[in-house]
Parts: sequence; structure tokens; C-alpha cells
Amino acid sequence: MGLDCSTSRKPMIDTISQEFLKTIKKKFPIANQILKSDVSPIINTPVLKIKDKTYLKLESHQTSGSFKIRGAFLFFQDQPNKQIVVASTGNFAKACFYAYQSCQEETNNQSEIFQQEEKQIQQQIKQDEYNTPTPLPDFQQQQEQQQQQLQQKQEYLQEELNKSKLIIFVPENVNKDKLKDIKCPIIYIGQDCIESEIKARQYAEQHNSFYASPYNDINMILGSCTIGEELDTYFNSLNEELDFIFVSCGGGGLIGGIALYFKYLKNKTTKIIGVQPKNNAAMYNILRNKSDQKLLETLSDGTSGGVEENAITIEICRHLVDDWILVKEDQIRDAQIKLLNEHKLVVEGAAALAYAGFMNYPIGRLTCLIVLCGSNIDPHKIILKNH
Repeated sequence: MGLDCSTSRKPMIDTISQEFLKTIKKKFPIANQILKSDVSPIINTPVLKIKDKTYLKLESHQTSGSFKIRGAFLFFQDQPNKQIVVASTGNFAKACFYAYQSCQEETNNQSEIFQQEEKQIQQQIKQDEYNTPTPLPDFQQQQEQQQQQLQQKQEYLQEELNKSKLIIFVPENVNKDKLKDIKCPIIYIGQDCIESEIKARQYAEQHNSFYASPYNDINMILGSCTIGEELDTYFNSLNEELDFIFVSCGGGGLIGGIALYFKYLKNKTTKIIGVQPKNNAAMYNILRNKSDQKLLETLSDGTSGGVEENAITIEICRHLVDDWILVKEDQIRDAQIKLLNEHKLVVEGAAALAYAGFMNYPIGRLTCLIVLCGSNIDPHKIILKNH
């Protein structure tokens, strides 16, 4: 069943920053023009016998494997002379690297250098500080030389960081397979994504760099607005009204942009349905004043984690998303397998999440679309999880 939130809704004009909305309206045509070449396919799904006129929007077919490439391109267009600093464990890092790569003729893979040498430097400094308090003169001179060498190495690493237009912060326990194709400085720090995000923000502030949020930023939201424009154009060409759009929600950048397009830029009656995992429903809990709810592990890792306090996406989701549905882990898994078996589509858990929401939402004979947000998953893992 859907979870109605209509009783708490107020007029948009009273709840969302007017300055933000004016900026969206001003910048959208520019963003749309920049991303004209990044249109993803829309396909009909005749295998779904239980419902009529159901379509899939394949953001899973984007260059980086997810919708986040849209906002990532806009970051580099919006901040051409700034170093971009991001914190991510997967899709956003990959998207930013592809955008970065399109702006660079050459890139050097510094990932292992920054992971290993920085740790060695810190360990050596701690060890030297703990050494004999009264060293012999010769040994003391040797120690000073070592300290000087370590300082020079740190300076060299910092110089290399300063040269790069993109730096990615990730937790130390990140799945390195997700990062294997990324060839820009990667700093492994922190035990989880929250800690690495804090460090990334600190670094950006200290070095006058630009910290790029994966959802709480106008560029990410504008990127998602262009998905709305593509859907609108497509269904206009069919002379057909789009009744429902099902969208996975994490921090709200994807669903927020799509909702802004239909509800604000076009003032249409299309219903936007947000889908979250029951195990990890951060946005839903915030909207219900239950932000103290524990977030558990989920197959939809692309939507997992908390939401920044006072993120602009919160008010957008509160007042422009028409309804919400929470789905269980087995429903996400079933949706992932169904998409593979019946549609020959390999998608990540976050994409299967939207599909699961659609399959478990009460709809009559209406035109529906499901946004498949990404495909960054090893296809073997889908089978392993189900056998």
C-alpha cells in the first residue's frame, strides 16, 4: 500500500526557498542544453500483464552506469576553475570521474599512491615521535634527515593533489572493485561514508576547493530535472499523459529534480511516488519526524545512509512528492531478478527498489513509468544472493 502524505502538504510557495526556485527556473534551460547528449532510453514493458502502459526509464544505461553523471557534468561546467572534492562509495565517485575525464586530456592513476604512502608517512611520524627521548648525536642527525624526507614526501603528495581537478574521499572499508576504473587521487579515510564526507568537507574548506554533494546541491537537482524534461517530451510525442512516476529515493536529488520539473516548471498532475527500503528509509523517517530510527543494511546500497540536516531536498520531498511506499528486502531482490530474467536488464539494488515499489503499489489501468537509476553491480552477485 502507498503511504499517503497529502494531509501534511502546504502550498509550495510557502515552504521552498523562493531564491532556490528562481535559480532552478533560470538555470534549467542551460543545464538542459548541456545535457542534451545524455538522453537515456525509455522502453515499454509488454511482459507486465497485470498493468497497462508501463515504461522504464533506463538511467542504468548512462555512461557511468547511473543518473548521477548528469549532475556531475554540471559541477565541472559550473566550477571550471575550481578543484572538485567529493565523498562517495560508488556511483557518485564514478560519475564525477567520467565528468572529470571528459574535461582532461590525460589523467594519472594515483589511487594506490595516496592510499599507501599517506598511511606510511603517518605511521612513520608516530613511530619517530615514540623513539628514544635522548638519542646520540649521529642518530639524532639521522632522525632529522628522515623527518625531512617524510616532510618532503608529504609536500610532494600535496602538490599532486593540488594539480588534480578532482579528489575523491572514500571510507577505508570501501569495495575497491567499484573504484578500479577511477584514475584520479583517491583518499581512503574513515570507517564509514559519514566520516569520509566530514574529512572531504574539511579538505575542501582548507584548500579553497568546491565540495560537491551527491544530492544536496542545485547541480545534482538540475541534472535530475532534465530527466523530467525527457519524459515529458517523450510522452508528448505519444500524445499520452503520464499518470505515475516511481522513483527510488536516498538523499532526494533524483526524485527532487523530477518532482520540481513536473510540479514547478510544468505544473502537471503527474503523480510522483517515492520508494525507499523499509530497512533504510532515512528520508521517509525525516518527513514523519522519526529521524531517530535505526538504519539497517539494504540491497539498495545506492539509497542507503542519512540525509544532511536542512538539505533542500527535504522540503522538496515533503511537499512535491505525492506518495511514498516502503518495500522489503525480499521484494527488492525479487524485482532485481525479474528485471534480469524478463527484461534482460542488469540493475543495482537502488534501481530494483523503484521497480519493487511499482509492483507493490495499488494502481488501476494507468500509464506508469519506473526510473531505473543505475546498473553498477556485478551480475554474478544477483545470482549468488538468491541461491
